[in-house]
Amino acid sequence: MSLRWLGIVFFATHIPATLLVDAQALLPAYVFPKFARKMLENFIEQYNDPLMSAAMGSGGSADRRWFLSLVATELLIQLPFFFVALYAFVARREWIRVPLVAYGGFVTATMVPILSELALAEGLGAGKRAALLMMYVPYLVVPAVFVVWGCRRERLFAGGTEDGGRGSRKKTR
Repeated sequence: MSLRWLGIVFFATHIPATLLVDAQALLPAYVFPKFARKMLENFIEQYNDPLMSAAMGSGGSADRRWFLSLVATELLIQLPFFFVALYAFVARREWIRVPLVAYGGFVTATMVPILSELALAEGLGAGKRAALLMMYVPYLVVPAVFVVWGCRRERLFAGGTEDGGRGSRKKTR
């Protein structure tokens, strides 16, 4: 999979995840469809996510305001960017490079305390901890890849090729 397609899939899937799951940590329940509320309830029950559990008031440490502040930045800053980035990746718009590096750096930094909390949380069994980390780690890795990609390449989608300009193209007359 090319980095362009990774970006398309990442941002296209991040939009509904943010709107239907993460936003529930801040917004009143009546805003969300029943299936979304049930989905998050089942997730918390199955994996004992200490962050979402505390944010939803169903357990864990009561002092998770730092996590709620990160969710607020996801809704107010990242969510609008997801739409812009999705458009830019689909349409191969080179102007996304600098905003993508900024986004990737910001998200990589915000994921460090989240992953640390999950890795060190008390009361999580090894299996649930591993499952939660596997679900959260891509939200660190993919933005970090975007930072490296954006810093190493002046043009992300150079030449309009599928691989961002790295592959060969047939010459046409």
